[in-house]
Amino acid sequence: MKKILFVSLAIMTLCSCHQASELPPIDAKYAKEFILPDPVVLSDADRQQIKELQEEYNKAIRN
Repeated sequence: MKKILFVSLAIMTLCSCHQASELPPIDAKYAKEFILPDPVVLSDADRQQIKELQEEYNKAIRN
C-alpha cells in the first residue's frame, strides 16, 4: 500500500506545472477595476417579503 502511495505521489509531483511560462499570458484588456451596480432601495413590501422568506427558512432548518 505504501509503495502504491509513494509511486502515485512521485508521478503527481513529476507531472505538475513547474514554470509560470506554462500559464496563459494575462491579456492587456484584463479589467483591473470592477464597477459595482448602484444599490436599489427596497420598498416596505419587498422588506416584508424578504422577512417572510427568512422566517420560513429559519422554521425549515429548525425541524
